[in-house]
Amino acid sequence: MNEPDELYNRLVDLGEKWAELNGDASLYEESKHSVRAELALRFFQDAKSAAKAEMMAEADKRYTDHIRAMVKARTQANIAKVNFDSLRVWVDLMRTKEATKRAEATMLK
Repeated sequence: MNEPDELYNRLVDLGEKWAELNGDASLYEESKHSVRAELALRFFQDAKSAAKAEMMAEADKRYTDHIRAMVKARTQANIAKVNFDSLRVWVDLMRTKEATKRAEATMLK
C-alpha cells in the first residue's frame, strides 16, 4: 500500500473513532436531564417539593456517576478529535512542503 492510501485510511479510522466517541458523549449529555428527572420523581413523595426532589436527585450517586461518565465520554471524544485534526494538519503541512519543493525546483531551472 502506498503512503497516500495509508494516510487516507488512517484519517478515515481516526474520523470514525471520533464520530463514535462523539455520539457516545452526546448520548450521555442528552440523557442527563432524563436521569435527573427519573430520580427526582422517586424522591418527590418524601421531599414534598419539586425543588427538594431535584436537589436530592442531583446528590444521588446514580446521577453523579452519570455526570462523571458523561464528562469522561466527552473527554475521550475530544481527544479523538484532536488526533484526527492533528493528522489532517500534518497531511496539509506535507502537501505544502512538497508543493514548495516543486516550486523551488522549477525556479532553479
